[in-house]
Amino acid sequence: LLPFAVTDAVAVPRRMIVDDQKCENCHANLREHGGGRNNANYCVTCHMPEATDLEELQEGNMEQSIHFKYMIHSIHAGKKRANPYVVAGHNQSIHDYGHVGYPGDLRNCDACHVNGTQQIPLPEGVLPTTTPQEWWDLGPQASACISCHNSDDAAAHAYTNMTFFGESCATCHGEGKTYAVDKVHAR
Repeated sequence: LLPFAVTDAVAVPRRMIVDDQKCENCHANLREHGGGRNNANYCVTCHMPEATDLEELQEGNMEQSIHFKYMIHSIHAGKKRANPYVVAGHNQSIHDYGHVGYPGDLRNCDACHVNGTQQIPLPEGVLPTTTPQEWWDLGPQASACISCHNSDDAAAHAYTNMTFFGESCATCHGEGKTYAVDKVHAR
């Protein structure tokens, strides 16, 4: 995938967060949406921070985030989530991932992430995630955490650590801190 300029004079490559080869270690040629889309770095073209399943919803169902970060963490955490991750797909099909069990150790962020991209704080400019089934739109750091740890207690913790200034997650969960991502996910 090559970057190309849209609004800038020079193309700015996307930040590489996951390596498609790491996905293939478990999925062995994962193909979605008819089989033509099979690279995780391409998925983010549509599964952007503000993306939801609204266009595919059936009457009576609740809109859900399909932002790649939120969606992938939610699917992989399936069985462990306090509330199931349910989305509407093509032709209004309903997909409930509450039964999904990650085949490895969910704490092993390096199974998918590259170069410590799971660590916080995140780089400047990372966008918040539209999450209509959560209590508010989640900041870019909290969206990864709440997609797995989605109990009311976890949500209250995240919410009380966000203000109009931004997220304060890195105060306790940043690299080298007492509850750093790599420490709380240590195996």
